[in-house]
Amino acid sequence: MHHTGKDPGHQIVITARDGDRLEIYNPFGYSGWVTESQFIHSQMDTGSFAGPDNYNDVRGAELPK
Repeated sequence: MHHTGKDPGHQIVITARDGDRLEIYNPFGYSGWVTESQFIHSQMDTGSFAGPDNYNDVRGAELPK
């Protein structure tokens, strides 16, 4: 994911799913919940991910093999 308007980007890990919600671990040391829609539509600037350093632009996902 990328901070809106900035590079190079940042990695996160989806650690759980509950219905349409995803728990996301940020290696900066915290986790938060977002809906699948928020994740897919780059609307992650809410809840735990809100603030001046929010990462709102999801550009890809890698699934384990």
